[in-house]
Amino acid sequence: MSWEPITFEELNGLGRRIDSEYVSADTLSELYGKLNADYPNEEWTLLRVPAWCGDKLVALVVRPRSD
Repeated sequence: MSWEPITFEELNGLGRRIDSEYVSADTLSELYGKLNADYPNEEWTLLRVPAWCGDKLVALVVRPRSD
């Protein structure tokens, strides 16, 4: 799986109504497993590379709201 960083133009294209989720895991492989299973890249964009927050890896994903 490869993730491309979002550009400012793409972020502006999402508008002001976006859904965001923090995804956390104990290991990088577990985190990418969650991202692949629950946050398909056709809908979700990884906004920031995973970072350690205490003893967990955390990533932020966003998508346009559907409502």
